[in-house]
Amino acid sequence: MGPGQTITSATEARATALARNPWISRFPVLLEAVVPTYREGTWVLRDTEGSLLPLHPRFDRGWQLLALSGGHPLALFGEWEEDHFLPLSAWADSVFLGL
Repeated sequence: MGPGQTITSATEARATALARNPWISRFPVLLEAVVPTYREGTWVLRDTEGSLLPLHPRFDRGWQLLALSGGHPLALFGEWEEDHFLPLSAWADSVFLGL
């Protein structure tokens, strides 16, 4: 697996892409070392810098992600839509999970 991004670096890359093409509705992202966390009734991703990114409201596999991670950082590939991240696949301890 290639190097992923932190939430901050993904935010910057998405902002650059939107500046070039404001009609982008989804932006592909590989996040590295994020932990799924359930906070105040919603799922968020927390990275090693402490940044948070909410999971998309239609994503219903938060508990499965938490079980896969065991509470430890994992890598996620997905699409950033508006203010939410929609996971499409996950890697943790050499285990791949298509979502």
